[in-house]
Amino acid sequence: MATQRSKFLQWIDFRVRLTIQDGRMMVGTFLAFDKHMNIVLADAEEYRITKTAKTGVQKQIKRTLGLVIIRGESIISLTAEAPPSQTFKKTDNEAGKVGKATSINRPGSIPVQPPVNLPSQPGLVPPTGPIPQLRAPNVAINLPRPPGVPPS
Repeated sequence: MATQRSKFLQWIDFRVRLTIQDGRMMVGTFLAFDKHMNIVLADAEEYRITKTAKTGVQKQIKRTLGLVIIRGESIISLTAEAPPSQTFKKTDNEAGKVGKATSINRPGSIPVQPPVNLPSQPGLVPPTGPIPQLRAPNVAINLPRPPGVPPS
């Protein structure tokens, strides 16, 4: 299983063509797979071959789908069409190394500051000291007993 997994890992980010049991073909960027061979494709396009009823001429229909998940049970074949494009090449942080979370500093952003010049109200003073623990009162609740349940 590990060798099969590593063989599929080499095709990640490739442009692939899948043939499905119902005769359709999907072409897209191979993003992910799992142990059931379910496959995730990005920028996917579906190709179907249909015959017209009147003339009997075969015609190929293309439909753009986008991001799709294809159930592994229905896949007949997977063929690589093109290597990964350079625009989607992963950086070192995306390639499995642990990154560091940092804040985003966008130009023109306004830093958030607490409001100023609010009127002082005596009832809105934050509490100081330890927070008191609240307990629920011991109250017996008498609910009607469903039929057939003996009293406890």
